[in-house]
Amino acid sequence: IVACLSGVLLGLGLLYQRGKIILSILVVVIGSTLWFLSGGVNAELSHATENQLKIIVTSGSAIPSGEARFGALLKVAFESLSEESGKLSAVQHNRAAILALGIALGDERLAKFVGLNVESKLIHLAARLREGTTLRDRADWPRHFWLSAALAILENPLVSDAGGLMKEQLDALTRGSGFSFCDFAADRAGVRF
Repeated sequence: IVACLSGVLLGLGLLYQRGKIILSILVVVIGSTLWFLSGGVNAELSHATENQLKIIVTSGSAIPSGEARFGALLKVAFESLSEESGKLSAVQHNRAAILALGIALGDERLAKFVGLNVESKLIHLAARLREGTTLRDRADWPRHFWLSAALAILENPLVSDAGGLMKEQLDALTRGSGFSFCDFAADRAGVRF
């Protein structure tokens, strides 16, 4: 919508020779859009996410595989604030838990966007938890769920939604696995979470 309106305003401005006014409106619209869609992680949230990953990895080895692992890791990640993270608000603690589960059960490359070293031992151990974690006997649904949830924290829910939809549309191409409404539902559930 913003792109369409910007195009119309630019076209009208050029048509009626009102370049300065239209250019300033266009700059404001583009700047507002980028500000709205921007996300990011501060150092405090990065550190809290690393702590959450440590807790998840430590607990994860004792949790059986399958659907029980999904629920147990969720419980471990969202348990009450630890003493070390006591200075975090409950919202920041929950954001760190979502990001940690996104790295562990979604995709370890998210660690780069959180400010963590993707090649670290902690990240590799966390990614191993993905093996054997299922939802309704599907190994891909936890990935869809946590990756979408983490992207909603890192960027914006709109960006996460668009990424999930685009991925399914790419799967619908001739050599893809086909558009999966179930995968897309897992993406949407993660964004809503």
